[in-house]
Amino acid sequence: MGWSSNGCTRAETVGPANCHSTSHLLSACSCTYLVTSWGQKGRTTAGWREMADTNVTFQHVPPPFTFEKDFDGPEFHLWFSNVWKSGYVLAAAYVVLVWAGRWYMEERPAYNMRSALAIWSACLSVFSIMGALRLNAVWLHDFRERGLTHSLCDGHSLTAPISGFWAVAFSLSKAVEFGDTFFIVARKQKLIFLHWYHHALTLVAVWYQYVNKTGPALFFMCMNFSVHALMYPYYTLRASRVRVPKSVAMVITTLQVLQMITGLAVIFYVYGVVKSGRDCDWSDESFYMMFVVYGSFAVLFLNFFMKSYLSKPVRDKKE
Repeated sequence: MGWSSNGCTRAETVGPANCHSTSHLLSACSCTYLVTSWGQKGRTTAGWREMADTNVTFQHVPPPFTFEKDFDGPEFHLWFSNVWKSGYVLAAAYVVLVWAGRWYMEERPAYNMRSALAIWSACLSVFSIMGALRLNAVWLHDFRERGLTHSLCDGHSLTAPISGFWAVAFSLSKAVEFGDTFFIVARKQKLIFLHWYHHALTLVAVWYQYVNKTGPALFFMCMNFSVHALMYPYYTLRASRVRVPKSVAMVITTLQVLQMITGLAVIFYVYGVVKSGRDCDWSDESFYMMFVVYGSFAVLFLNFFMKSYLSKPVRDKKE
């Protein structure tokens, strides 16, 4: 095993079992996952798919927090692989409860819940900002050191230190975010198709990506975390009765549209990588599922943007 004097440059024989017994390497080298036989910038004749099972050394990724370092990503992934299909039931139950809730509230007065909503949004703001900072640091370093194809094709990062913890937190948060709809229904605000369709389908798609360790999943998570790091603070301010310029909402919606368009570009890119015969954690099933997800989201968000910011309001003829 070769190590440079100023930290770890590459690990030639370190595997997952040894990594637990060498936890000092994680803090000393700020590792996200240790890899065998990597060169300084490229890779050897051995495929990264085989090497990724042993872990990678990144010198410039922020040092892991204790909870990130101690989290057992592979073990959680193994457990979740046996239960993740319950996400389909959970998504279906969510849709049923949304419409049941609207029916229940139809003849009842709206709840105020402004303070509760502000606290809820503030908690999700902190979570999203933290997740965006941590995951983007990992993905951007991987992109700089290994290139675009590797950073979009290596699904093993979903169970690695730092990124493994936040990948799990992100995946589980898609169920927690169902709470957004509760506030809309309880306060009898306008509930559009995009809202509940987006929440239900996102949970199914994210859990599928995590369990199958699809290559672009980490990048998709980075995008979503980043948009939410702006969106939830906006919701917090609105719930706290702080006046926010309409342009801020327009910027957030624009970023959501760009997120979907970028997602489509990425899935076609990795599809091309696979068809060219190169290593990539991606399948035809993943392509079809994510094409439907990002394609429908792109259309719906673009339609929402146009109706919200470009269309002139239609006046009631009675006025």
